[in-house]
Amino acid sequence: MLYEDFLLEIGCEELPAHTLQALSQALKEGLLLGLSEKGLKHGVAAAYATPRRLAVLIEKIETQAAVQKIERKGPLLSLAVDAEGQVNASGLGFARSCGVDFSELTQIQTPK
Repeated sequence: MLYEDFLLEIGCEELPAHTLQALSQALKEGLLLGLSEKGLKHGVAAAYATPRRLAVLIEKIETQAAVQKIERKGPLLSLAVDAEGQVNASGLGFARSCGVDFSELTQIQTPK
């Protein structure tokens, strides 16, 4: 797995001095939360602030998330394909929402 350091710097209008520490910490915590939600490991994170800049440096972020298997249930096959075997809007819409072509989808048996 490859790791890279990441620096986010935001330029802004003059910020009140008494808010700088809270704003920079909130930015850092938000970035770290987003990384953990995506399953990306990282090293030490540090927040920085000046009246016109907020910045966060995160060391050693994984450059690629681990492969995940996601199973989604779509419409019944009888509703996704017409009598002639042509895919209709329901089937195409589900495939598009999954980011794949309809031909890449597989059929599973469920209790329903």
